[in-house]
Amino acid sequence: MSLAKKTYSLLKIAAELQRRFNSEFQQTHALIKERVPLVVDNLIANRIIAPETKQAMIENLQHHDKCLLFIDKLASTARMNFGRPLGKRSTGEPVPFVNAKVPEDERESGRIFKELVLGR
Repeated sequence: MSLAKKTYSLLKIAAELQRRFNSEFQQTHALIKERVPLVVDNLIANRIIAPETKQAMIENLQHHDKCLLFIDKLASTARMNFGRPLGKRSTGEPVPFVNAKVPEDERESGRIFKELVLGR
């Protein structure tokens, strides 16, 4: 096979690889454009980000590096808050941890149930 034929074959292969890469890139880009606003709306609905940051977050989540930074920050925040009490009740008692095992009679709902049943 001559050098010209080898070069031509390699150019055809390169052109096909470029076509496939572009096709996959366009599909991925279209999916990102479609999903990112939905994800940001979900983050706002779950009070993970403020509504004022919506446009900036849509822009950031379209870039892999910025998206990874956000996920890292989110994971750090979640880890820092894991296992902390949720706050205090109006009575001054601490609210139990998320998923904590609390006896039925110590729950707010248990207290209200007793009051209704026993009339106190």
